[in-house]
Amino acid sequence: MNRFKFLAFFIAILALLLASPLALGVDSNSGLPADKIESRASAQGSPLDLDNAIRLALEKSPYFVQSALEIDVRRLDESDSRYAFIPTFAVQTRYYISPPFQSGNGFTGAVLEFRTGDYNPAEAYFSLKIRKLLTQLAILAHKETIDAGILQLAQTFIKLGTLERLEENLNQIAELMRQKTALAKERLALGTASPAELKLAAQEEALVKAESDHLTGLKTSTVETLKVYLGLTPDEPVDVLSQAGSQQALGEFKPETASEDRFLSHAFALQMQAIKEKLQEWQIILAYASFAPTLTFGLRNPVLEENRSYYIEMVLTLPIWEGNKRLHEISREKIRKRQLLAETRLKKDDLKLEWQAAVNRLQEAASALDLARRAEELAELKVAEEAVLYQSKGNLSPLIEARVALLRAGQKQENLLQDYYLAALEIRHLTGDLFDHYVSVANRQE
Repeated sequence: MNRFKFLAFFIAILALLLASPLALGVDSNSGLPADKIESRASAQGSPLDLDNAIRLALEKSPYFVQSALEIDVRRLDESDSRYAFIPTFAVQTRYYISPPFQSGNGFTGAVLEFRTGDYNPAEAYFSLKIRKLLTQLAILAHKETIDAGILQLAQTFIKLGTLERLEENLNQIAELMRQKTALAKERLALGTASPAELKLAAQEEALVKAESDHLTGLKTSTVETLKVYLGLTPDEPVDVLSQAGSQQALGEFKPETASEDRFLSHAFALQMQAIKEKLQEWQIILAYASFAPTLTFGLRNPVLEENRSYYIEMVLTLPIWEGNKRLHEISREKIRKRQLLAETRLKKDDLKLEWQAAVNRLQEAASALDLARRAEELAELKVAEEAVLYQSKGNLSPLIEARVALLRAGQKQENLLQDYYLAALEIRHLTGDLFDHYVSVANRQE
């Protein structure tokens, strides 16, 4: 009967312990991220524009899965730290085959004992602080991954827009080449052109056809790569709205309004460094907490038959000498803090260099684009000149060549315009304007 009373008493204590997570503020959804990343992109609309592409990527892209799952892992670590406020317990039975007492003195022969593990509430508290910071690091890493993914999608749409315009440009060149070949045939029939001239015209037409096929293949491969990034199957049809890709990617953003300060305030690398420094502060405190004594609680039945049915015991353990390991751990954590501070300074300097390089690329692209526009203006003047000469002399070949040269100048300008758009997009990405436009972080508990 005494043992039944003993077991009932222990079950009552266990029920109180299991109810205590509510008092500690442990939410049943604590394993879920509190920071939900939501897309602003519209779920409707066809063909696929950049907004919907980003929405699909946030929902389905395999490139975002790993960092998202890391947040769940860190949340589980947080939950472990919360439950560390409750001491672990185990049941232990001991039966004496060779009793340590003489027979006949009421020795029961067996011991049933419930005992907790080493309990250090201070260490549990500091560990929870550290696990929360590690969760914040995982969230920032996920946001950084999304930021890079949005940049890649925006770059893809700019490139697809350029390919669309180059394809239109090349179709016009192909038409002029066909006119040139037909003109060469007519002149050869009239005896005013040589077979070599006709062969040259046919070869130029074939080269333009090959160039057009190359552009078509490049556009197809770009779309297929986009489908993989969005998490779509290869046989799943997608109609990409590639027109005005640069407008979709840049919107109303003005690169000249960007600043280095905004870039540094947005840089996830610096935000993560700041959290790592806080984390290291808590690591130092946790190292000091190892000096705190640990507690152990136990509940067991008496070894000898007595009037009482159980014993309650509490053990306080305080290490005295362990080879200075705890002192050395404190020193190590302080050294790591100094390393982190030096790393932060270096990272900030590297980011400033990255910003300056991006600004230089934008300026160089703008200068090259200006030169290309001037060259196109000269080509337009040449076309106007040849049109006047054609009216007076009736020779169409120079006019066709001038028009082809104008279209080639337009091709060069389109490529340089793409370089400028990509450079401007990089500035938008670095300042966080691209990320903030498509992604909002709502801090709320489910």
